[in-house]
Amino acid sequence: MTNQAKSTKQAPLDFDQALARLEEIVARLEVAEEGLETSIELFEEAMKLCQQCEQTLQKAEGRIKKLLEKAPGQVELEEMEPPA
Repeated sequence: MTNQAKSTKQAPLDFDQALARLEEIVARLEVAEEGLETSIELFEEAMKLCQQCEQTLQKAEGRIKKLLEKAPGQVELEEMEPPA
């Protein structure tokens, strides 16, 4: 596993960090300078980050739907659970 891939597994990234890391991985894969094994590891990391981002967006969408369903003037925010 690459050093970059290992470092991202140490602590969960927030949405913005995960998206930035995804962009970094895409740029590296587009250049195609990495070897096969490193490219596969980067792809695996990217897939995990995509899942994390998708879960975060689904939770955000749920929060927004709840806000829209509330009666006008009675808006309440509910705390979002951290990604698992």
